[in-house]
Amino acid sequence: MLLAAGLISKESSAPFSAYCLAWARLQQAEKLLGDDPESWYIETDKGTFQQHPIISIAAQLRKQVVDFAREFGLSPSSAGKVTGKTPDEKKDPLEALNQRKSSRQKNAS
Repeated sequence: MLLAAGLISKESSAPFSAYCLAWARLQQAEKLLGDDPESWYIETDKGTFQQHPIISIAAQLRKQVVDFAREFGLSPSSAGKVTGKTPDEKKDPLEALNQRKSSRQKNAS
């Protein structure tokens, strides 16, 4: 939908999908951790406690989300660095489709 609406480019669709996936996984990891600090540690077979592995996973995902956000100008420091087309420069998607169709018909003749 974002691609069809001209909000992201074809080249940006894969990185943006990765951003969305990282965000969704981060939300799942945070939900698994919950608010109770006691759930942030697990007991080993030897009876000692260690940090729950999901904490490290959540930290990695958080870094990925921030890195992707920077790439797309979604952080305060990177927002001014993003350039894009102004509404005047954007082509009407229907017009672009008609132009491609017309071009194909000319080439077929």
